[in-house]
Amino acid sequence: MKKFMVAALITAAFLTGCGTAAPAQSAEPAPAVSAAAAQVNSQVPIVVSTADPAQQYTVRTSATVTKQLEPDMAEINFYVETHNRDADKCRKENSDTANALIDAAKAKGIDEKDIQTSDINLRQDEHYDYDTDMRIYGEYIMRTSVTISSIPIDNAGDIIGACVVNDKVSMGGMQFTCSNYDDAYAEALAEATAETKTKAESMASAIGYSIGAPVSIEERYQDTSAKYLRGVNAMMAEESADADGAIAPAIAGGTLEITANVTAIYQVQ
Repeated sequence: MKKFMVAALITAAFLTGCGTAAPAQSAEPAPAVSAAAAQVNSQVPIVVSTADPAQQYTVRTSATVTKQLEPDMAEINFYVETHNRDADKCRKENSDTANALIDAAKAKGIDEKDIQTSDINLRQDEHYDYDTDMRIYGEYIMRTSVTISSIPIDNAGDIIGACVVNDKVSMGGMQFTCSNYDDAYAEALAEATAETKTKAESMASAIGYSIGAPVSIEERYQDTSAKYLRGVNAMMAEESADADGAIAPAIAGGTLEITANVTAIYQVQ
């Protein structure tokens, strides 16, 4: 039995080493190519533009133009304050005085739509008495604010004199505005825009180029305080009597500033 097995092994070895059979193919698959490697291999060369580099340049400039205007319109705030230990009496006295103020303004030609009751407050005065260790309640205090707007500044003193109907009326303040604000601002805006172009031309010329079309033109922050009323303290430098004998303080409006800010970016060529 052993001799037969040895003979079989020798015969198998001989047959394996002889013959014209093709070499056996490996059963293992070829190694896979990673996605990252495939992507790198598929990249195309980067082409650099040969365009004039100056066409890629821009210049950025800013300009500010301010106009000085004399205000021609005013808004005046009055307040009526009454004191009384009786709440009902305090309210009635306050209401009567406020109505008298409004009637006086209408009599001076102020349109009803330009008269506004802007605030009403009623409270009782109180304080703590440390000697008696008690809270002390005093008289009632009522305060009503009345705002009168769209007043030509030349008439402001006359309005003040007429509306201070008694010692319970005080003036809370005055604000000025310009009726021609829009025209003045448009002019300042045009001048500021033109100035950005002049600056850009100077900058480009300094490096041997000129400017082309604007890439962008931007209007920056606009201060509208001169348009929508600017708060100031009323300066009563002098007083004069009007036709009704009321005191009419002279009002000096001074000047208001209207400013336009522009930023622009231009091509360089």
